[in-house]
Amino acid sequence: FMALVLQYMPLGSLEGCLHSGAHHLNLFQRLDIRVDVACALEYLHCDLKSRNILLDESKTALH
Repeated sequence: FMALVLQYMPLGSLEGCLHSGAHHLNLFQRLDIRVDVACALEYLHCDLKSRNILLDESKTALH
């Protein structure tokens, strides 16, 4: 049995945030998410897509 345990990310995935229309991401938030994702690439698995990027309540990507 293998499991991955992450902290709770109330906004869910970046994909959900972008496509739901419920949360607007301004230019600076989008740039911050890009930086967070780039920093996480050191240990991120090969399946990089918006569905696998989780956002916290301040719209910061988990890294």
